[in-house]
Amino acid sequence: MKGEFLSSAAIHPIMRIRSRPGVTISELMVASVILTVGVLAGVGSFKYISTAFSQSRLKTIAINLAQEKMEVIKKQSYFQVLVTTQTSVSAGYNPNFLYDAGNYSAETITVWGLPPLTRAVQVDYASGSGTSVSTVPYTSNDTGMKKITVYVFWTERQIAKKVQVDS
Repeated sequence: MKGEFLSSAAIHPIMRIRSRPGVTISELMVASVILTVGVLAGVGSFKYISTAFSQSRLKTIAINLAQEKMEVIKKQSYFQVLVTTQTSVSAGYNPNFLYDAGNYSAETITVWGLPPLTRAVQVDYASGSGTSVSTVPYTSNDTGMKKITVYVFWTERQIAKKVQVDS
């Protein structure tokens, strides 16, 4: 018996391998359920992806507006950049911030149907000590250095948001 091969007729009928090509109905059902779950997950996440994309676009525009204003102010000579003497306080931010209400009044900008963006500036005298820089009141003597802060703030879904660029 050694070295003999069993013929296909000798194999029990239950042990025979299916010889017909193709898939069964149960395999098709499982595959379609898996495919449907995947498609529904992709469609459901589209809303969140779209929201994240629009928030990112809005923040990028706000940063660009702040940088633009900073560049305009920095192009002026030192003595043309006026120190803030009248301030307004933001509302709804934690912590609230001060911005100029006189020399550089806040401006509202609307772009491409986005929520209105408000751009504001604060200019303070600055004093350096070692590696740290602090601001001093406008009633102090001119320190020879000014700190410029540009804010762009807006409300999105009843949440106050802002970006800030400092010189």
